[in-house]
Amino acid sequence: MPFNELVEGIEKYRATVFYSSPLNEGVEEMTIIIFISMFVFAVITYLFFLGAGKCKSDYERELEDKEQMEYLRNYKNGGKKSGK
Repeated sequence: MPFNELVEGIEKYRATVFYSSPLNEGVEEMTIIIFISMFVFAVITYLFFLGAGKCKSDYERELEDKEQMEYLRNYKNGGKKSGK
């Protein structure tokens, strides 16, 4: 048996063992499923945070407005002075 045939036989055996390994079965499908599930999770999370800001009562909106006005007043005056 010539050396080249021996090397070709070994390479074919390697390829067969690598690609037909039980560890590689379903890897591509599993990767696709993982990416799709991550995308769906990201969309649901985005929609959750988007909707959370729209469900505020009038009282909560009024409190936020007062906090923003107080912040702007302090910002225009150079910030709060610390006890000195």
